Amino acid sequence: MTDPRGNTPGNVEVTAEDSNTSFFQSEDPEKSGKTSVVSNEKTVSDEIIYASPPHLSFSPFSGNLTLFYPKQINFEEGDRRNPINFTRRRKWAITVMACIATFFASSIAGAYNMGFDSMTRDLNCTQFQATIGLSVYALGFGLVPLVSASFSEEFGRQPLYIVSVFMVTLMFMMVALAKNIQTVIVARFIQGAFGSTGSTMVGGTIADIWSTKDRGLPMSLFALVAMGGTGVGPAFAGWIEMNTRLEWRWIQWIQM
Repeated sequence: MTDPRGNTPGNVEVTAEDSNTSFFQSEDPEKSGKTSVVSNEKTVSDEIIYASPPHLSFSPFSGNLTLFYPKQINFEEGDRRNPINFTRRRKWAITVMACIATFFASSIAGAYNMGFDSMTRDLNCTQFQATIGLSVYALGFGLVPLVSASFSEEFGRQPLYIVSVFMVTLMFMMVALAKNIQTVIVARFIQGAFGSTGSTMVGGTIADIWSTKDRGLPMSLFALVAMGGTGVGPAFAGWIEMNTRLEWRWIQWIQM
């Protein structure tokens, strides 16, 4: 297979006639990693796909320009391992489970502050200290995905969902059993960090499994639960707080 200029893949030297720089060297595809086509037989073919045009990268240490050929992995037509080719039932099952994660992530944020009255009494803390627990949830929710979002591309989405659900559940227990407000604040930050998976990754999950023409309804469901959860959480948490036998700790136990 030749590159877009008709050369054989490998090291390519481009003279001054091609540019103002006298020497270029391309990245060797064999060393940089093959891009392969996934076949139905669960084997990998030797075909390398070069997207055009190639791009240049300058190394200030060597003074050379390296010619890189963008690579991509394609599924064959109708490959069942391609998420787009999942059955409709499986797609909806994945979508509903992902949206449930979104619903809980949004409801957790507002449900917490409905227990402030009993929390400040039991933990002997101020209203301001209790409010910090509300703020750090949003802080973890906003900052951590800047780092963790890329993990889904490296390790897949399912492992992140599993770890996040486990950690969010564990933080419910940590808050419910807390003996001081400092423990609550730390648990809320960690809960926000892992709860963010239910917001930042669900859109990508839906895009993975639904084609553009079928994506409207799943995305609408995702938006509905994201907005609706912020209202439902405080509604049921307020009822729990009003019950003197339950109060703030049971807000956490029931959500768990």
